[in-house]
Amino acid sequence: MPHRWPNSGALSTMPELHHVGVQAVIPKIILAAFLFLPGLFALGAGPGPEAIATRNSSRSGPDFVSYVGLSDELHTLAGRADVVVNALPLTPETTGLFDKAFFAAVKPGALFVSVGRGKSTVTADLIAALESGRVYGAGLDVTDPEPLPEQSPLWRMPNVIVTPHSSAAGGDSLRRGAIIAAENLRRYVAGEALLNTVNMQAGY
Repeated sequence: MPHRWPNSGALSTMPELHHVGVQAVIPKIILAAFLFLPGLFALGAGPGPEAIATRNSSRSGPDFVSYVGLSDELHTLAGRADVVVNALPLTPETTGLFDKAFFAAVKPGALFVSVGRGKSTVTADLIAALESGRVYGAGLDVTDPEPLPEQSPLWRMPNVIVTPHSSAAGGDSLRRGAIIAAENLRRYVAGEALLNTVNMQAGY
């Protein structure tokens, strides 16, 4: 079967998608790798798994995150997490961050979810971790290379779900983006500071 998505339009089926994969895996600790995204913690609040996170310069975080570590604690925290969520931008510091050493440090049987940038993960090292069982399964919305070649072993792995770089396409993201764009237009006309500006030196 060809591994491609011919329709590049909106994902109309996403609101009806409630769960995917093995339901027997119930995570207790989720590690969110938001090393370079201050203020962004995309994990849900309320009863359920414990959320821990890493950032590059601050230990501050929302109430539902029980612990915020710095970037040099990534491997240590990975050893505690049942699920690792990679939501990093691509910078020289994050390129190849999730490599053989990282996957050797993760808790055996952990899940790896990547929604940031594909090049932050060393694909060959992820495949090896999946094949060995060190990583139980992976959900990949971004890959390296991208699009993922048809001959990639990731397509044939029963413990891998690949999506077409669409993690931001569902839910309320378009409406919130429009609100921010409208507010930034108002601020620009008024000569005020804009929201969510990019630091060109940092790369995000």
